[in-house]
Amino acid sequence: MANANARAAAVADRAQFYKRDLFETDLSQATVVTIYLLTRATIKLQAKLFALKPGTRIVSHASSMAQWRADHFEMLDVADKVRRDAPRRTYIYLWVVPAKVAGTWCWSTPVAGKMRNYEFIVAQEFQTFQGAVRVGGQETKIEKGRLSGERLTLNFAMDVEGANVQHQFTGSVTGDAIRGTASLGSAAGSNETPWNAVRVASPREGCPGISGSGVP
Repeated sequence: MANANARAAAVADRAQFYKRDLFETDLSQATVVTIYLLTRATIKLQAKLFALKPGTRIVSHASSMAQWRADHFEMLDVADKVRRDAPRRTYIYLWVVPAKVAGTWCWSTPVAGKMRNYEFIVAQEFQTFQGAVRVGGQETKIEKGRLSGERLTLNFAMDVEGANVQHQFTGSVTGDAIRGTASLGSAAGSNETPWNAVRVASPREGCPGISGSGVP
């Protein structure tokens, strides 16, 4: 009946309806997924939804996904719910599927007139990440970094040649590569350069030129 109604409304080329097993249906081509399920069913789908393409939007009416916190939340007044004893408010959750960035990343960036080799070891939890950046024998911790789809922003400060240099890296994650810009600043000024990072195949490989990385 739903498909017949779509044909009658001349939208059958844009809207199709299926009766399928929720947990077996292929969602890999989706760019937007809307959900109205019990929380336990939504949580059961969590791994499948997290595996979708970075940037895919997921909107849920009423149910959350436990540890995967929503990127945006709205509480709405709904006075015309069917049952008189139903709550007069409803909850809307939005997630944007993040890129997968766990692992070890390497890049080289010119700082203070010299090319510096960086190593970034990342642990990811959904759209947040943390880790440690190593360069020139120094290490600094990164906490509560965030991803928005494919977009990653990384900020930290580190001493280079006796100067405190603010680092800001912004880029787009595609598989094992990040492409974007690096903005490096100190009391003497700042400059912006291209940023190209690669993920090494195994954390044990480390990054060339990084002390203690395991690679000479």
